[in-house]
Amino acid sequence: MNRNLALRGLWWKELRQLVPLVGLLVLVGVLLQVLAVLLPFGNRIPWREAAALLGMPGLFAAGVGALLIGQEKETRTLDWLRSLPLAASDLVRTKLLVALLGLTIVWTVSLVLGWATDAWTMLRDGHGGEWIWPLH
Repeated sequence: MNRNLALRGLWWKELRQLVPLVGLLVLVGVLLQVLAVLLPFGNRIPWREAAALLGMPGLFAAGVGALLIGQEKETRTLDWLRSLPLAASDLVRTKLLVALLGLTIVWTVSLVLGWATDAWTMLRDGHGGEWIWPLH
């Protein structure tokens, strides 16, 4: 097995590990956004629409380390990683880049949901949540 083939297999394994976390966070974010925007609440709290959006990347950052590093012991893939013809720096670099790619995807989804929620709020209330954008 050459180095390029090993790196490709490692990237594929790491990306597959992140799919459930990213999918679950996007689903939870969408559901919370729908609840916050559509359900009638007495006095509307202006930041409630953004609460799910600001939490998604934070939850991802908290879970990705445990998923990419801690799960290796649970799934018993440490021996497979040791058998790859890769330097330790390649392994760490790949895990870091996969985590950053996942975080970028979650931030992008969060910003798109924020834009959609802001547009909906502006149509409904006549003003949007422009102050939310600097928080991102």
